[in-house]
Amino acid sequence: MADRIPERTQSPAYRTLRASSRRLFKFIEREIARSDGGPVTLYSDEFEVVGSVRVVLPGLSELQGLGLIDWQRFPKRHVISRSDRWRDIETAKQAMIVSAIARGQRMPLLPTGGASRPLHDRRLRASKSGVSRGPRTASSTTVAICGFF
Repeated sequence: MADRIPERTQSPAYRTLRASSRRLFKFIEREIARSDGGPVTLYSDEFEVVGSVRVVLPGLSELQGLGLIDWQRFPKRHVISRSDRWRDIETAKQAMIVSAIARGQRMPLLPTGGASRPLHDRRLRASKSGVSRGPRTASSTTVAICGFF
């Protein structure tokens, strides 16, 4: 792992991270190192060390979008592992776009069984409440490609 750190820290994906997301990433890296490099289960209250939910959830979305971690969200817990998808981001502009989209999106909460809620359920709820989502845009397509849905 030591030989990958300089390469990762020089990547556009890592350089785009906000300070709060870097702090969160360092916390996650320490927890993964304590578990011998495998996936780690972190409970929501463990993130209090890093910051509030208003900082942690967008930070996790950003780290997932930039390909630095793989993240599954369950009620009161998160399963996180390392990822090498950050290598796919080649330019700073691409990293900034993915970061902005990821922070704006939130990963849906997975039920305890592990199956994700279909996208059409959220659209259906929005249409019942009278809120129009409008046509699909390039940004929603980018989010779908990045692995959020």
